[in-house]
Amino acid sequence: MKRQITISGYPGAGKSTNGKMLASRLGYDFFSAGHFRREAAKELNIDIDTLNQLENLRTKINGEPSVEMLERLGLDKKYHSALFKLLKYGDTDVLVDEKQKNLALTKELIVVEGRLAYMHFPDAFKVFFYCEPETAASRVFKDKRETEKSSASEAEVLERITTSMQSDRQRYITKYGDIGDCYSYSSEKFDLYIDTTNLTNEIIIAKILEAYVKSWD
Repeated sequence: MKRQITISGYPGAGKSTNGKMLASRLGYDFFSAGHFRREAAKELNIDIDTLNQLENLRTKINGEPSVEMLERLGLDKKYHSALFKLLKYGDTDVLVDEKQKNLALTKELIVVEGRLAYMHFPDAFKVFFYCEPETAASRVFKDKRETEKSSASEAEVLERITTSMQSDRQRYITKYGDIGDCYSYSSEKFDLYIDTTNLTNEIIIAKILEAYVKSWD
């Protein structure tokens, strides 16, 4: 096992927050796959949910799409320009995957937060975070990240998270097969499962550190 830790799991479960804290506690570097894709969304002048929708649409397109094709696929005209920019930019899933694969081969002493990080760091200590959807929605609503759609209520965020998880799961399974089901926990894929719903960050970090240290015994 390399001195690498990956954190995957549900939206709003605290992957980034706890990943940064854990890296700081261990003196490791921190990398966020989500941060890379949010930066891509910002460059394309769209929010992360729209980027995910466009990436889902990409799986249905062969070659350069026409405006007529996009209309048949139901893409709102205001996103046509963003889709064409994305096609030139590159598949953001693949780009972030390549970054992670390179890190897995070249870097130790690292904590990586990403839905598919468990795939790309085969020798890492792999953690899965679960969180009750209502609690996750509350956290995301309060966080109000710049690259995410503004929402009027926690209920609206919950609906958006649910839709996003369904589309992510479909897209990743299409691209990677069953191992791409990033929201399903199994002991074959992960070394540690944590339900973060009612836990403080300090307790979460303590649980990871305890299990991580034991993995080296």
